[in-house]
Amino acid sequence: MSTPATYSFIGEAPAPAVTTLYVHLDGYAQEAANYSRAMLRAGEGVSVVAFIRVNTQSSLVSGHDVWSNTKYRYTLTADMCLLAEERLVDYEEGWKTIFAGPLVDFINSQPGEMLHAVPLYEYGPVGFYTQYQLGVFVGEAKEAQRKQEQKGGDDGGFARERVRELKAIHLAAFRREEFGEAVAA
Repeated sequence: MSTPATYSFIGEAPAPAVTTLYVHLDGYAQEAANYSRAMLRAGEGVSVVAFIRVNTQSSLVSGHDVWSNTKYRYTLTADMCLLAEERLVDYEEGWKTIFAGPLVDFINSQPGEMLHAVPLYEYGPVGFYTQYQLGVFVGEAKEAQRKQEQKGGDDGGFARERVRELKAIHLAAFRREEFGEAVAA
């Protein structure tokens, strides 16, 4: 059974362009979270191009109201916010909001791997990583530290500090994932 949805992407000011895509199947919240998770992991932020890459069945339309059979509509902004709405029963006029807030919170409210928005370096850009990926980064940093120590050279403590930094990121993500704690990125 199809569950059509539209996804509108609102660009940044001062001239925010709106691009809307229609997806005929799997428009319910869990699959919308999967599409969004894959889009963010592509490393381009909220991007129409990245969304199309992960959902090749999407097609360009002129707006949310083009089709009268859509069950869900999602509006994503360049600053990573989402408004998710579900059509009222029997396709009446009107929509009810099912989520409004940060896109990452929406993704993490649905089944599937949690995404953690964290910078991997103190002043680095925020990336979107799963718990597993963060664990891999800690392992790689530990290996780099071990190799540096075997050489006998001193890197000014950079490798040790990097391992500590990544362990802290990994632990914060684990706490958020396991205990639902709000952890600032």
